[in-house]
Amino acid sequence: MEVRFEGGVGALLDGRLELPVETPRAWVVMAHCFTCNKNYLALARIAHRWVRAGVAVLRFDFTGLGDSQGRFSETTFSDYVADLEAAADHLRRHYAPPTALFGHSLGGAAALAAAAHIPEVEAVVTLAAPSHPAQLLEHFRGVLPRIEAEGEAWVEIGGRRWPLTRRFVDDLQRHDLREALRRWGGALAVFHGIGDQVVSVTHAERLFGWAPGPRALTLLERADHLLTDRADAGLVADMAAAWIGRYGPAR
Repeated sequence: MEVRFEGGVGALLDGRLELPVETPRAWVVMAHCFTCNKNYLALARIAHRWVRAGVAVLRFDFTGLGDSQGRFSETTFSDYVADLEAAADHLRRHYAPPTALFGHSLGGAAALAAAAHIPEVEAVVTLAAPSHPAQLLEHFRGVLPRIEAEGEAWVEIGGRRWPLTRRFVDDLQRHDLREALRRWGGALAVFHGIGDQVVSVTHAERLFGWAPGPRALTLLERADHLLTDRADAGLVADMAAAWIGRYGPAR
């Protein structure tokens, strides 16, 4: 079903809530990757598989992306975190509190940053997530001087042009996921492709090493950053569902 709610900075966000036939054994909020949206194929595949396994899933578009309102050029990583908290609050007020978060790439970093602020969340699952949000900037080194000098520059991602602002860059650099993991202390499952060319596997190993609570690291031999292979998405979905069930309320 379609759902809409106010995001962390006031924009109306567009989401999709998928419910299993039976009473859900867990409630999960999913966070998509940078400049992606809730309908990205890998996330949809994982969500559909989770619903069949009895897990309720809320996917939504961050501010300024997909079908959500707002201007992408005015958002920051902190706003992504605030949007996740708003999504969790929507579930809490209208359905049930979220028991887990799932995040892909920069969405995984946002999930880790948000977890400590959502008291019901006991498990986080990340896929191809960076250990530092500012890792994203490694791909745009050539335009960083222009951003510093002019306040904004356009970059190409996935065949589309997107504006990056100095405010966005500065905000990325101030977040510390190691400290966020320490504050949260819940159960972390990390999935990452060994040959990921966008976010190297060393980031997954770092996140795993930082986690103070129950943790698992799964390295996917053939998976790419966007998890385009259906079999890889199925593997992540099944293993993550077991993790969520073990450390969520169903245990």
